[in-house]
Amino acid sequence: MRGRRRLRRGILLLLCVLYPLLPAACSTSLVPSVISTEHEYVLARFEMDTLMTIEDEDALYQRFDEEVLSDPYLHQLLTLFDDTTEAFWASNTLTSFPQTVVNKLVIVVNSSQAEVLHDVVIEDAGREVALELALGLGHEGRTDLAHAHQRFASTMARLLWELVGLPPSDVRPVALYEVTDPPVALDVGFQAAIETLHWERCGKEVAEAHAERCAQVTRNAFRRQFIDGAPSTTSRPREEAMETPGVVATFFYRLLQRANAAYPQRYMLWFTNYEDANIAHAKVLYALGRTPGSGRLSA
Repeated sequence: MRGRRRLRRGILLLLCVLYPLLPAACSTSLVPSVISTEHEYVLARFEMDTLMTIEDEDALYQRFDEEVLSDPYLHQLLTLFDDTTEAFWASNTLTSFPQTVVNKLVIVVNSSQAEVLHDVVIEDAGREVALELALGLGHEGRTDLAHAHQRFASTMARLLWELVGLPPSDVRPVALYEVTDPPVALDVGFQAAIETLHWERCGKEVAEAHAERCAQVTRNAFRRQFIDGAPSTTSRPREEAMETPGVVATFFYRLLQRANAAYPQRYMLWFTNYEDANIAHAKVLYALGRTPGSGRLSA
């Protein structure tokens, strides 16, 4: 499967080379611009106000592999992104992010904060490549790989959320026990579920705050009403529970733990592009992409 992806991107690069009579073709939607790399992802950094790719030979790639992607679950999320972009391509599913889909994940190491970056323009080997989505993992404009490791899961969850067509909830931070609008509860709950799976599987000592939050998600503590930030003995009414991010997080957490690798054959063109380990996540993403307000996946 990985070889097929390299072939696909190689074909796209070849198309750009073979269009000498159409000099603008590689900067239009007719022929997507592909950033070439030997790595599983592309690192980029801001130099002054210009976002530039980091050369494959740069030692930062090895450091990023060792300090961030040596974490098995974070590496799984990276392959989940790659599998999802391949599913769009292979199933001929329309997307609002064509440039993102044909490229490997672009990670900006010195963004102002850990966040999904939108409509970025990257200078790569003397040309400009526009991308709809990129993963920002910087810390106050600095490269901080410990911080990148800590924030990778939640930020990738937000990127995957948008990739399947769901709008981000652009609101103030919401506590997991706080009752909020259903779309916000869904968005924040999905992120919290991915974070919980990460901290549960990372095999490293987890900060006390992370450990407590993970424990609350896994035992469904948010099903109880909270008073002064602590769970009470009173269960939430059903409607309130559905509007509470922590309850949604527990739902997604348990669903991702229990779903198997089987899928309906009518969706084969979509799911056959996923590694078995990613099928449970793929099912959730596919379902999210078909909810009202999303880009409505139709593969």
